[in-house]
Amino acid sequence: MNSGIPNRAFALLACDLGGFAWERAGHIWYLALSRDLSSTAAFVEFADATVSAAEAEYGKTSEEVRAVQRAWRAVGVYDEQRGDPSRE
Repeated sequence: MNSGIPNRAFALLACDLGGFAWERAGHIWYLALSRDLSSTAAFVEFADATVSAAEAEYGKTSEEVRAVQRAWRAVGVYDEQRGDPSRE
């Protein structure tokens, strides 16, 4: 697995949310990684897991969920339509 893409998404998320990286961004990543994520998960599956973790922890319409979606769009895992609540 190429870890550069999720690492970049994490860095973008942490910068977007501000504060210490281990607080909200790190917590979201930890929750996603500690759940039922396959060791062969594709980038989009991991991205979905981080969005689900943020939704469970902070709420579906939270700043954290929007920031996670922006990070995955910025690295090209999500397209512009994915995760846009106005399209769901």
